Amino acid sequence: MPGSGKSTTGKLLATKLGYAFIDLDHEIEKTKSKSIRHIFADEGEDAFRLFEHESLVKLIEEIKNNTVISLGGGTVAFHNNLELVKKAGKLIYLEVKQPILTERLKNQTSNRPLFQATDPELKINLLLALRERYYRQAHILVDANGKAEDVAEKITELIG
Repeated sequence: MPGSGKSTTGKLLATKLGYAFIDLDHEIEKTKSKSIRHIFADEGEDAFRLFEHESLVKLIEEIKNNTVISLGGGTVAFHNNLELVKKAGKLIYLEVKQPILTERLKNQTSNRPLFQATDPELKINLLLALRERYYRQAHILVDANGKAEDVAEKITELIG
């Protein structure tokens, strides 16, 4: 989910494991030379999701081993991305309770296109309802309600 700490935890996990780290959203922004927010505004969510899928396929083809990839919050819910990711490696769901997500996101809505002109709590509830069935198919589900350092440590232990 947005606000679950995917990028922060992913960087910490990669460092702990001695792996490379890639943030899919940052890769998309570099390729398109504009922010995710502007891609949504200029091209719409459908176009973004297609480009996200194409970018994910390209990354999976190019990466050999030992890489942590932080996916966007909706990545696994579109196209066949869930299956692609699960075949490519271990998919980890950072599970965070709704009140904590709301707290984390309440001051970040301007950078998050799905939260424009909407109540963050309402949007989080909606996104959870739509996406959780995909998230729960991850190889590993981890409680990510705490500090990113603790979550990265917990994941390191789980993937042992």
